[in-house]
Amino acid sequence: MSAAYRILRISISMINIAIMIMIILAAWPFVTGDFGVDIPTQSDVSWSYNDGNITVSAPIGIRNGGFYDINDVVVKMSVQNETHYSIVDSNNNWGTISAGSHVSRSVVFTVDLKKLLADGSTYMIFHPDSFVVDVEISAKYMLGLIIFTADYQVVYPWEGLILGMGFETPSLYNHTGIYGIQVPYYLNTNHLLAGLGGDYEVSLKNGTGTSIANSSQHVSLGMNYSSTFALNTNPSAAFDLLMNNQTLTATITVKLGPTFQVTTVRQIQWVAPMHW
Repeated sequence: MSAAYRILRISISMINIAIMIMIILAAWPFVTGDFGVDIPTQSDVSWSYNDGNITVSAPIGIRNGGFYDINDVVVKMSVQNETHYSIVDSNNNWGTISAGSHVSRSVVFTVDLKKLLADGSTYMIFHPDSFVVDVEISAKYMLGLIIFTADYQVVYPWEGLILGMGFETPSLYNHTGIYGIQVPYYLNTNHLLAGLGGDYEVSLKNGTGTSIANSSQHVSLGMNYSSTFALNTNPSAAFDLLMNNQTLTATITVKLGPTFQVTTVRQIQWVAPMHW
């Protein structure tokens, strides 16, 4: 066996050993758990509200306990509700995560409630729902020789913005010739609105669809608020209410910011005091 041939075999063996070492070094952090992704729990998530926009912020951490940098890190995120209404799609380029480091960044998305209203998707405003967040993390490892992706899904519950609203039993009044309807009401809104004020407007129609009264009150938000409307009306409408049972239609507009308002319709079953 020639010296050149022996040198070639030794060189090939050394290359194979080097490749094995690189593979072991590349796989080691995955085996030992030194590489991982920290997905935020419900308690890690912060929520805020501003004039029809709900902003959700949550930290995502990536641990690189390996011997090589992680390059071209991209965090893709899509957010839907339970009925698969698309809320957010975003790509965030995190660049490079150095070997032996831990990087944590806040992922932020905003829910535009005005867009929900424009699309006719009002369910999340009035009902509990969930934000279903799908996260895909892709990166290159070991000098770009390894490309990997990891997929995660987390679900964060949502209470709704307007948790409850309605009317109690109404009554008719006559204050020295001024006729009207006294209507106790309640408005329960999400604690995200705590400390804010809004306006609660009601327009009332009788059983024939004729407008008979309207009024507005300033309300406290972020709590279970209750008060009473005194809706003045004309003598003819008051006499009709005095004598006839009917279903009243209340169009309610709740203003939850300078430019954001929600309108809904409720029915009031009116029992006439002198119906017979």
